[in-house]
Amino acid sequence: VYNSPVFEHFLGCQDDKDWKVGKRAAERDEFVGANYFPAFVHPDNNTPDCEITIANFSKFVKNMTGHAQAFVSQAEHFGNLTEKTVGPEYQKLSSAMQKLADADGTADGFPPMPAAVAEQCKPIHDAMVRTAFCFEGMGSMWTKQANTDLHPMLETIKEYSGLLSTYPALVELHGGSVSKEEEVKKMLNQDKQKVTEEDVRGVVARVDTVSNVTMAEINHFHLNMKDDFKATMQQFLREQIEFHKKLTEKLETALQAYDVVQ
Repeated sequence: VYNSPVFEHFLGCQDDKDWKVGKRAAERDEFVGANYFPAFVHPDNNTPDCEITIANFSKFVKNMTGHAQAFVSQAEHFGNLTEKTVGPEYQKLSSAMQKLADADGTADGFPPMPAAVAEQCKPIHDAMVRTAFCFEGMGSMWTKQANTDLHPMLETIKEYSGLLSTYPALVELHGGSVSKEEEVKKMLNQDKQKVTEEDVRGVVARVDTVSNVTMAEINHFHLNMKDDFKATMQQFLREQIEFHKKLTEKLETALQAYDVVQ
């Protein structure tokens, strides 16, 4: 696409008039729709068993579309839970722990115990306060985490859902081409005055082009999906690992606060 003069024009046009000139030129492009196929060059007899492969791909598109939509729904639900439920629940627990720690009056300067005992008990109060702060921080982390791992993964899945929606038309186009080839061959057997062998060879060649383009697109889709899913899942897992490491560090820091309690 980036080499397309149409694309370059619309990126660089300066005003509405220039834009309309480019729009009209693009609309006059003869190589649109099925007319684009003759622009391809491919080896002859390059797509053995392509009908089986394309039929299987059609089933894959249907299955993948359904599973991708289900995944997006479940992942969005999970993201909402971490942002609106898990994070706030951590913060509620933090608040409750803070109040529990302050119940002895140490924070107000009126401990219900002799000063000497209060001094010995102060470390447990401070440690519990630190634990409360720890859970407050973890709650904040949970509410923001989806932005760094889940949402980027969802963008990739949604992008592929959009791509998948375009493939039924391609499969239908190929199926129509194959049907036309069968029809022309049948006509040749019935009446060689209406359809010649040269006509049939031309149709077969054009259908072969459609088959090659369709197979190339299928292969391109799967190879790109492999690379994109690899990168997306690696990023998701790295962010999850980093997130849980930070949670663990907070918990370990809170735990160390109790070592001074004697």
